[in-house]
Amino acid sequence: MEIDELVVIMRAMQRIKELLAEEDQELRAGYGKIPNESSAGGPSQTLLGLQELTSAAEQTMTSLATAIGFTVAGMTARAENRIRSARHLVGFPGGASRMARPLGSRVVEALELALSLDEFYHRPLGTEIEAALAAPEPTWPPDDWAAYDRSRMTRPEP
Repeated sequence: MEIDELVVIMRAMQRIKELLAEEDQELRAGYGKIPNESSAGGPSQTLLGLQELTSAAEQTMTSLATAIGFTVAGMTARAENRIRSARHLVGFPGGASRMARPLGSRVVEALELALSLDEFYHRPLGTEIEAALAAPEPTWPPDDWAAYDRSRMTRPEP
């Protein structure tokens, strides 16, 4: 990939981080003292989901910045490795699965911005983002861990 293409993705990730930080700040102010609970969509899980989304954007930016540095230094193989790493966006949009519904407008904007980058990533990120946006309720963590474990045991291997 060309450096200017990587920069476009980095800038999008920076905007995603800014949107998520604004959402985090607003939610923390609205929640007040955050109880230590673990139910899907609760304050703790919602903030944890925001952290997962933010961390994924930061990891992508770091990998791309490193790739740009390696490219400038003429270390093409190392640059390609970092780009491959950046293409595996871990925790995105999975963090949204923890969050209260409806998702905040900034979270929706961040997810939609990531959706515009779908072709960069190695997995069907667009499908995952669309599912996260369409989910009427948070889906993680499960209410019944025993049922969740049983369902995973009976699923056929991909």
